[in-house]
Amino acid sequence: MKAIYVWLFLFQLPFLDSCLVVRTDQCRCPYRFLDHQAVIAFPMYTDLLANQIQNPLITGDNCSLTMYCEEGYELVFIDTNKLKEFGEYSGDALCDKRTQTWLINDDVWGLTPFKKLDAFCKEIPSDECRCPYRFLDHQAVIAVPQFSAVLPNEIKNPSISGDKFSFHFGEYSADAICDKSTKTWSVSDDGGFTPFNKLDAFCRVITDDCGPNDKTSLIIAYSNGLGLDSNFPAQWFEGMAYSTIGPRVTEFGSIRFDSPIEEDIQLHNSIPDIMNSIASNLKAPLSGTPQNDVRSAIEKILSTKKLQICGATVVIYVNYRVEIFNSEELIAQLRTRHISVYTWEPYFSVPSYLSWISTKTYGHSVVSSLTERAGNSEGNFFFVYAPLWKKTYDVTITYDFPDNDRQLISVRIGSISDQQLDAWAPYND
Repeated sequence: MKAIYVWLFLFQLPFLDSCLVVRTDQCRCPYRFLDHQAVIAFPMYTDLLANQIQNPLITGDNCSLTMYCEEGYELVFIDTNKLKEFGEYSGDALCDKRTQTWLINDDVWGLTPFKKLDAFCKEIPSDECRCPYRFLDHQAVIAVPQFSAVLPNEIKNPSISGDKFSFHFGEYSADAICDKSTKTWSVSDDGGFTPFNKLDAFCRVITDDCGPNDKTSLIIAYSNGLGLDSNFPAQWFEGMAYSTIGPRVTEFGSIRFDSPIEEDIQLHNSIPDIMNSIASNLKAPLSGTPQNDVRSAIEKILSTKKLQICGATVVIYVNYRVEIFNSEELIAQLRTRHISVYTWEPYFSVPSYLSWISTKTYGHSVVSSLTERAGNSEGNFFFVYAPLWKKTYDVTITYDFPDNDRQLISVRIGSISDQQLDAWAPYND
């Protein structure tokens, strides 16, 4: 019997030894990789962008590990009250099983204790441009009052060509250059460069058709010659800077013709902006042989994709009598896009051709010699405000003028209320 008990005791020794291994201390030192939100919570890293942060690569086990970053990034370890930047080098960490804290290999101090180990890789600064930009979705677009009525299917992301130094958006030039020192954009606006702290961009679909209540634009076309002989036109436009407009007009543009250089439509933010811009140009008119005329200005307006021209109001200012030109195609295009043309011209013994175009597009012509004094009107138009209800009216106009004068009389009935129209009024030749 004694021999049997001894054998059983010896047989159990390997199992007892195995249990001792299981009960040894384990490495449970905490570590984690920080995401962008966690990184920018630290004051020294608030300016880091999301694409400038990566997770470290790791080798080893829970007791002894090495972290390192991909090429172009540098390693950062953070504790509760200290941090260690390793640059492009790797970082070694040993777990103290007794205290469950880390010992970080420091080339200066040897092993530095870390209670916890938060790690991330940040992009190494370079001389590249890092100006912020983003493409706006529909919710971000309609938060801007000017575009509150834009529909989701009317928005697209811009197409980009270029690099981190410059971009080119869409069909027309909207070039943006990044200032590497200030991390801000300089955006070309055809008249120079405008600084932008950030660049939010989207493409709005320009529709070929529109309704009478849709948002649209105001475009002013003016002759460079208005400013050659008088200061009054510039003063007149300055005085118009605070004019009121209807709620449908949300976009503004201008184009100068009779200019020695070929010009395109300039975009503006508001009535004061467009009027002050025109006044500034007329104070310093360009000299030289004109390269464009009023007809080419109308053609540029019809072909532009810079703003919504369907349903637009176009106002043309000239200081001379415009000769007759072939305009049937222009008038047809203006009507197709429901564009109303209004003209301001000096007095002529016979009606000008521009006034003829205005009558064909439900606009009207104002006789006004801006070069004589600001707002000098010959009194060729007047307004009558009267309530008109939904019914049929007979309107009688009595007029008297000398037999030797040709006169063209136009009657325009419109609304100053915010009541919406059911459809466009048909054109009457």
